[in-house]
Amino acid sequence: MEKDDLIRRAMAGFFREKLPGDMPASGTMRTIRGLQYIVLRSGAGQVVAIFRLKNDGFLRRMRRPPKALLD
Repeated sequence: MEKDDLIRRAMAGFFREKLPGDMPASGTMRTIRGLQYIVLRSGAGQVVAIFRLKNDGFLRRMRRPPKALLD
């Protein structure tokens, strides 16, 4: 899958769940220990949500993401 498509899907997932807080302004893809993550950040650069790309191609929102993604 394309990186931009995954970021778009993560943004759509965020808006479906919409919890109180900042709105995502950008997204990046990161790989840690062989697993791929989509990190959504606000305009101020704070992490708003993190999704993990599962083996079946679905995105899952992380409740307790790896600390390396929170910086």
